Amino acid sequence: MGSLKTLSFAGAVAMVATSAALVTPAAAADLMPPPMVAPAPPPMIDAGISGLYLRGDVGVGKLNHDGFHQPEVAAAPGGHWLRTSLGDTALMGVGVGYQVNSFLRFDVTGEYRTAASLSGVDGYNFFCTFAGGSCPAIGTTIRRNNFWSGKMSSFVVLANAYADLGTWNGLTPFIGAGVGGAYNRIFGVTDFDPSDLGGGGYATDRSKWNFAWALHAGLAYDVTSNVKVELAYRYLNLGNVATGGLNCLSPTGAVCGYGPLTVKSVSSSDVKLGVRWLLADRAMPVAMPAGPLIRKY
Repeated sequence: MGSLKTLSFAGAVAMVATSAALVTPAAAADLMPPPMVAPAPPPMIDAGISGLYLRGDVGVGKLNHDGFHQPEVAAAPGGHWLRTSLGDTALMGVGVGYQVNSFLRFDVTGEYRTAASLSGVDGYNFFCTFAGGSCPAIGTTIRRNNFWSGKMSSFVVLANAYADLGTWNGLTPFIGAGVGGAYNRIFGVTDFDPSDLGGGGYATDRSKWNFAWALHAGLAYDVTSNVKVELAYRYLNLGNVATGGLNCLSPTGAVCGYGPLTVKSVSSSDVKLGVRWLLADRAMPVAMPAGPLIRKY
């Protein structure tokens, strides 16, 4: 009887030991943290060119205008302008900008425009109060002329916005517009009567800020991933440009004061060659959101 109890107790101990051996590894596994699997790097997409850039430009401009105005010429009998003209100018500029994405960018530019010549010839009817020279007799009317000359230069600051219209084989057409100010200087303006009646005068030099605006169109080429060369056309409006008062010198030596000479609605058709240096990598990668972390047991 005692032997049977002993055998039963031994069997029970053996069964408990066997169960513990089978259960313990699983329980231990449940208590250990699961192994971490490093997630794959998130996929990257190319958001295009982005970031700050510097620019430099050189070019030439053909100045245009809507005519000259001077009060005494306008008020004289038969007074009008026979000819008015503005010469060409060269320009040099620098700027800083930001490329928002592959299609939109902004910049601020400043440029100096070299002095351009201005010239004009007016005509008016002159009533002769004496006889001699160009006046055949007292009481007759003759035509007289004044020849005008001078120079004007400008400093222009513009805030510009551009739309890049896509890139093909490194070529990117673009359009844009800008607004800002033009500091116009007109100087050295004189007039004289080349006839034997003589006379003439000189205008006071003057500088003044005007509202300015521009329209752009051009083509950019990728020299490297960070350097672009541009060939562009720009229409630039500089506003009216006027001298100070006109000091008149008569043949008798008397000094008289007349109104200023105004060059109306000055604009320029510019052809520019520019370079842009992007201060960042061409591709600005953007990480796609990573998926959920997957644990493997």
